[in-house]
Amino acid sequence: SVDGVDIRITNVSSLMLLSVDDEAYYHRYLTALGIEPNQSVQLARALVEYQNSDVGRPIQSLHELKFVPGLSEAVMNQLQNYATPFVVNNRAPMFMPDALLTAEMDESQARRVIALRDNGDFNKNNFELASGIETDMMIIHYPGPLYRIEFRYQQNDVSQNEQITVELRPYDQQAVMKLSSGITAGPENEISSKDNNND
Repeated sequence: SVDGVDIRITNVSSLMLLSVDDEAYYHRYLTALGIEPNQSVQLARALVEYQNSDVGRPIQSLHELKFVPGLSEAVMNQLQNYATPFVVNNRAPMFMPDALLTAEMDESQARRVIALRDNGDFNKNNFELASGIETDMMIIHYPGPLYRIEFRYQQNDVSQNEQITVELRPYDQQAVMKLSSGITAGPENEISSKDNNND
């Protein structure tokens, strides 16, 4: 927290992907977030049908979630924190939120992985022993290039939440590329967003 502004940085490789055509994937992640299994089946189907039938393309932004039939405001608020519309080819369990680990492994394995992270003992070998998951091209143990930077400010009953997603390219002439930005303002909690902004 700096001068009343809370700043949170999240590695996008650790988040639930919204740009997939897989009901089972959505069901796993929505259930991991505590959504009742029958409801998560319905929401998983709605996410796939929206992308396949309604718009004919993957979800482009978190703002777009409000157009998916059946998604309540409470679920959308959860997905604002735990999901990303960006295509990420790798998973980074070192940085994955605790709540999402059970989408990738069972609860006892997730607890062991969390303990490794908390104790500073996380590495490739310990992860494989704790999770039973063999590391392959889809799992990385270092930060991916996409980061979400979130700024939260609240004064009295008025709040503002701004999210910026950036891609780090340390060996490029353009070392930091802004991919999207969005602002949520209270008390009505109206959302505006802009995507693919390279300023």
